[in-house]
Amino acid sequence: MDVKKQVSEYSSCVVTPVFVDIGNSFISGCLYDRHGHKIEESERFGGFHGDHFFSQNETFIKIEADIETRFGNSIYLGHYMPHYGHFITETLSTFWYLVENRDVKFDWYVFHEFSMGNKLTEAFLVCLDVFRIPMEKVVIVGSENKIFVCDKMIVPSRLWKLNHSVNIATKITYDFIAENIRNCSSESELLYSGKKIYLSRLRQSMKTANRIVANEYIIERIFESYGFEVVYPESLSFRNQVLLYSSASTIAGASGSALHNCLFMRSGSVVIELLDPRYNKPAPNQDICLRASSANSHFYSKLAISVLDSAIFWYDTKEMKCFLSSIFPDVRRTGYDFNFRILSGELKFETLFFLRFVRKYLGKLIKKIRIL
Repeated sequence: MDVKKQVSEYSSCVVTPVFVDIGNSFISGCLYDRHGHKIEESERFGGFHGDHFFSQNETFIKIEADIETRFGNSIYLGHYMPHYGHFITETLSTFWYLVENRDVKFDWYVFHEFSMGNKLTEAFLVCLDVFRIPMEKVVIVGSENKIFVCDKMIVPSRLWKLNHSVNIATKITYDFIAENIRNCSSESELLYSGKKIYLSRLRQSMKTANRIVANEYIIERIFESYGFEVVYPESLSFRNQVLLYSSASTIAGASGSALHNCLFMRSGSVVIELLDPRYNKPAPNQDICLRASSANSHFYSKLAISVLDSAIFWYDTKEMKCFLSSIFPDVRRTGYDFNFRILSGELKFETLFFLRFVRKYLGKLIKKIRIL
């Protein structure tokens, strides 16, 4: 069922500070009305299908008389999350109200901090600029804050429940951001119009030694042979990523934050999701992204091998070529042979990731042995 799209208005709205309990996997911090009753729509939906944090707030609190008051009109925009994937899905899920009420300005734009801290990311700062929100009017409530009151508060519903459901009305937020960025760009910056893009994890895997596609180098060459351009998302600014996704005709890649960007694509674009072996089916949050984006989606599920709880896995490349041929039957493949350049590139990649992976997990093993 879709999340309900609604907005509520409160006077003398109480904002409580954040408390994070990592060990017990819960987080607190929400809004209360002037009588001390919890405002249910201010709580984050959590703990579903692998999400690590539940929200835990008292149903009723006693309000003291000497609480600080912030005067003026305020809007509560949920949790600010520096993590890219959570930011573009959960944090932006309240911004639909700002799109629909573009002429309304607020004295305070209130967020709660999440377990990821409050570091201001480029994506967040760009979105503030798009929505003409001055940084000095942004309040990110953390654990160090004291309880305070906003004398007038607008609370739009969050249209995204992680791994659970979405209201497709949230698409207006991504379209608004994409349109604004495109309108502020020069013709030379619109580089990806109509292109097919493969989002590679190769460089990211080399950095983190996590969720490694062991034959990523070969996967890149296969997608190139079907007319795709290989892109490393982490090397692009947020602004350029939005230009990329909103202009491309097709994006492909493994389930994850990079593929969540299909939200910025035009309706009817094509998304090819490569299996995340942690799920053995379309990843739940990616499935929601696809529904919200109105994209035409294809899912590739063939692994050759997966080891160490899917920390390293290989895609079946033979089946992948058949899969891509079924999607693009009219594309004349540019052939590639396993010449010395291809072979040496693959061997170099596999050797480097193997050494980094061993270093990372050997260190963890040594720590465990020392503890024992």
